Amino acid sequence: MNCAIYIRKSREEAGKDAHRLTVQRQQLPAHAKSQGWTPLIYDEGFASAARGKAEALPERARLEADIRAGKIDIILTLELSRLSRDETGVDYLQWVALCADNNVKLATLTQILDPNEISHRLLLGITGTMSNTEMLWLKERMADGRRQAFLSGKYLSGNPPIPYAYDKTIGGLKVDSVLLAQAQRIWKLAETHSARGIAEDAGISLISARRHVSDQRLLFLQGLRIDPETDNTIQGQWPKVMDEDQAQRIRANRRAGRTSGPKRSAAALFTNLKLIRCGYCGRTVRAWQNSNTRKDGTRLDYYGCNAKGLRAKCPKSRMVPQVVIDEKILTSGFITLGCGSDNLKKWWVEKQEQVSSDDNSLAKLQKGEGDLIDQKKRLIDAIVSGVLDITDPSVRSKRTDIDKAISTIQIQRSKVIANKTSPPDFDAIDLSRDDFELMTFEEKREFLPLVIEGIRMYANYLLITYRFPRSAKGSEMARVPIPTKAPKPTEYHGNHYKL
Repeated sequence: MNCAIYIRKSREEAGKDAHRLTVQRQQLPAHAKSQGWTPLIYDEGFASAARGKAEALPERARLEADIRAGKIDIILTLELSRLSRDETGVDYLQWVALCADNNVKLATLTQILDPNEISHRLLLGITGTMSNTEMLWLKERMADGRRQAFLSGKYLSGNPPIPYAYDKTIGGLKVDSVLLAQAQRIWKLAETHSARGIAEDAGISLISARRHVSDQRLLFLQGLRIDPETDNTIQGQWPKVMDEDQAQRIRANRRAGRTSGPKRSAAALFTNLKLIRCGYCGRTVRAWQNSNTRKDGTRLDYYGCNAKGLRAKCPKSRMVPQVVIDEKILTSGFITLGCGSDNLKKWWVEKQEQVSSDDNSLAKLQKGEGDLIDQKKRLIDAIVSGVLDITDPSVRSKRTDIDKAISTIQIQRSKVIANKTSPPDFDAIDLSRDDFELMTFEEKREFLPLVIEGIRMYANYLLITYRFPRSAKGSEMARVPIPTKAPKPTEYHGNHYKL
């Protein structure tokens, strides 16, 4: 009997070298062998099946494929909830149904359940409901704990702004003396220079310069933060590195640099950035305003192909609410950035080293092109001197073949050169989703092209190409599904849609 052993850490063990993970790897195979089963290991101990991550579990996907192929007789886990831990319970019930359809039993160290038996199916359903309830309770408790830590002024997570560094020994932030000297120079420039002037003088990106002088950053440097729910000021548990007078001078200079008169804003977050194009016809995707309001008073604007009025030329494209596209792209982007700037930089370097291995082929292509050009020159000289007759079909055919070969080599050479890119500004893109939401609309639009190379929009999914590999495998592309229905007002979650 083939026994699939599925190993995964639980949500509360995420980010830890959990003892229970070690127990799974030792006890589960031993238990399977004691029962006379043939253990097949599906180890996903690095991941948690929290919401939004279940589709990124490759071992779970492999297990599902093997079940459908009839290779599995029984599944052994430490807890049945390890198979699925979504908030709705739907995914868990689908797993139970999959096992029932393929005559696969479910087991733990203490019990074996057959989903085709009514009593066992009922017990499995109760187990799934309890797991779902536990998940919701755990999330509520974690959110409450995070809220209390925030109100107490504790620094929670993410890369701290310069000149701070996280110190594990104290469980908080300390001031880095080297970074402090760099930051003080930027702050001094900010009292008299524009953001662009700061960027040029300090040698940093424009978006980094603007983040240095944002209201939230200036407040943070004074050891303070704002509670978004009450607008109250909270004293932070980190050292103060800027006095209020300097912060006021920076704010005053920033206000003085503003031009008078209204400034035209972009219609949507991704419009006019040359990022999104229709996947069918290649035209740009623009924002379309909707004059109609829904019964609840809300209004949805849309992204759509520029050929909206030319349906015959792009019949497969459709209009998608802006909130849906924005949330899908940002979620994918910050999951990618969540891999850490060090990993992203490492993967980019590895990809460039792989590309550099094409240097030999590039040299061969250049040599081949030179040889063909010399060959073409000798052919023309022979025609001019009368050695060859230009009206001879074989001569004309020879010249055509040489021209085609030169063109082919030039195309190949261009592709090799195009793969050799300059490094992204990893420092400028090293921020969290929360930091992004604190940025102004224009700052967000300046940030996005630093991360995303291009987006192809199809009827049911997006193809997002990043400026760096998203994983150790070297792929820069992400395929993101698009919901077929517009979100309901009840699906608002904070400032975002809960998709």
